[in-house]
Amino acid sequence: MEVPRKLGADVRRRAGLGAKLLLVGAALALGLLLVEVGLRIAGVPNLQCQFVSATFDGELFVEDPDRLWRLSPTCDKFAVNEVGLRGWWPEGPAPDGELRILCVGDSCTFGTGVLYEETYGVALAQTLSNSRLGVQARAVLLALPGYSTYQDLVLLEQYAGELKPDLVVLYCGAWNDYLPAWLRTDAEWGEVTKSGVLSRLAELGKRAIWSSRHRDPAQLVIDYKDGGAPPLLRVPLDEYQANLRSLIRVAAQAGAQPLVVLPAFPDATLDRFPTGGRYLEATRAVLREVGVPSVDATAVIKDFEQEQEIRDIDASDLSFTDWIHPSGIGHGLIARAISAELESIGWPARREDALGPLARPQLRCEVVDEAAQVTWSAVSGAEGYSIYFEELNSGKIGAVDCGARTSFAMPVPAGARFRFCVVAHRWGGRSPCSETVAVGR
Repeated sequence: MEVPRKLGADVRRRAGLGAKLLLVGAALALGLLLVEVGLRIAGVPNLQCQFVSATFDGELFVEDPDRLWRLSPTCDKFAVNEVGLRGWWPEGPAPDGELRILCVGDSCTFGTGVLYEETYGVALAQTLSNSRLGVQARAVLLALPGYSTYQDLVLLEQYAGELKPDLVVLYCGAWNDYLPAWLRTDAEWGEVTKSGVLSRLAELGKRAIWSSRHRDPAQLVIDYKDGGAPPLLRVPLDEYQANLRSLIRVAAQAGAQPLVVLPAFPDATLDRFPTGGRYLEATRAVLREVGVPSVDATAVIKDFEQEQEIRDIDASDLSFTDWIHPSGIGHGLIARAISAELESIGWPARREDALGPLARPQLRCEVVDEAAQVTWSAVSGAEGYSIYFEELNSGKIGAVDCGARTSFAMPVPAGARFRFCVVAHRWGGRSPCSETVAVGR
C-alpha cells in the first residue's frame, strides 16, 4: 500500500520535533550540570534544612545527616560527648551488675535550665544505685533541644543495639512534634539530606513559593504563639502515634523495659496551646494499646503543688523554669515517680538476700512556737520516710517525702487541728503506717 504524501510529511515533522526536544533536553541537562560544577568550584554548599527549632550557626547545633542536628563539638554551654549529645557516653554495653538506662526525648529530658546532675535521668540512676537492689545504675540522655519523635526514633534505632539498655524511658510529645514546620515535616526533611543540582534548583523554587505564602520560620513561631494555626506540623498526629509505637517496639526488641512519661504541662501552656492536649491524649491512646508502664508527670507535679498549698507555700514557680521545662525540683519529682512506678511492677528484681519487712515508725508530735514539730524513730533498713497529714477542720490532706530525715515541721494556725502518720520505705517495700497523732492550737 502506498503511504500518502501528507501523512509522510507529518511523520517527518514529528520526528524532527522529537529530535529538537531531545536536543533541548540534552542542552538543558548539560547547562544544569555546568551550573552544579560552577557551584562546587565556587564552594557554594548544599541548601540547609530549615526548622523553627534549630539554627546551624556552629555555636550550639550543627547539621547531622541522620538526626537532622546534633550539639556542636565546639559548644561550651554543655558537656558534649562524641555523638553530639549531653553528658556521659558509655563504651558499649553495661558491665555486669550495672543497670543501663536510656532516657529518650527533647529539651525536657536533655535538661534545659537545670544542671546535668539534676536531670530526671541522672536522678533516677542515683535513686536506683542508692537502693538496696545491690546494683549500680547509670543513665544516658538520648535527647536534644528541639527533638521530635522522628529524631528520637532515629537516635534510639542507632544506639539501642550498641548500648543494650535495661530500661528505656520515653518522654515524648511535650512540644516539638506539634510545632509549625517550615516547608516539610521532619520525616520529609529526613529524606532531604543531600541535594543534586536538579533538586537544588527545584528546592529554591519551592522555598520561594513557600516563603511568599508563609514567611520565614521565625514568623511562623510568632504567629503560632499568637494563636495562628500552622500550615504544617513537624510531626502530624498520626505520625506521632506511629513513632511512639515504634519507640516502644525498638526498646522492647533491645531487651529493655520501656516506660513512657506523659509530659509535664503547666495549666497555662495547655490553655494557650490546646494542640498539646491532643498530642497528650494521643499518647494515652497508644498506652492503652500497648500496655507499658507510664508516669503522668503533670499529675505528679500538681500533687506536689497541692501539698505545698496546705503548708501555705506558693509552689507555682517551683516546678517549672518556663512554659514547659521542669525545674530541678520538677526533675526530682519525675525521677521519684518513675522509681515508684518501677517498684510497683517489680522492676528490677530484688536481691536474693533482701531484708525482711520494715518495722512501723514510732511517732511523736507537739506544737512549739505555733508549729507542729513531728519526729519519729529511725527504722532499720529504711531508705526514706513519707509523712501524711490531714487538716481536721477542712478535711484537706497532704503528703511529703522527707527523704532520710526523721523530723518534720509545719505551721499550725490558731484554731486549726492536724493529725499525722509516717510510713518508712525502701526499694520494693513499705512499713505499716505509724499510729496517728493529732495536735492543734
